[in-house]
Amino acid sequence: MQNPVILQFDEDDSYLMVVDIICFNLGLTLGPKATSIEESRKIVRDIENKVIKPDIAIIANYLGYDFTDGEKLAVKLREIAPGIKIIAYSTDAETSWGDYLAIKSGLDQSKSLVQILCEITGKEFKGSNIKETD
Repeated sequence: MQNPVILQFDEDDSYLMVVDIICFNLGLTLGPKATSIEESRKIVRDIENKVIKPDIAIIANYLGYDFTDGEKLAVKLREIAPGIKIIAYSTDAETSWGDYLAIKSGLDQSKSLVQILCEITGKEFKGSNIKETD
């Protein structure tokens, strides 16, 4: 996947930053982000209006109302953007509504967001993508 459009839905700013850093070190650009149901609805409208054509969505369970927010959003995204790859980004290892499950703790490396994004995009994670100067 050359330059995928990656969306992120998470109410926790610290995880937004983590995903930014991971994407940077994979040489990927993170697209629109939402930290609430209201912001998520705007992104959904943009997808419906063909303003955004997403390839990957990284979605937390909770977006402001309850712990089914992420699952409901995933259902809607699959409806309006067939082919989108959904990564459930959760602390709950029992979460099963995504195509992939990335655990927010670093305890299970097979379920790390880095590993999953490398698998989906074919990119290689580097310690840094900052070009070295002479």
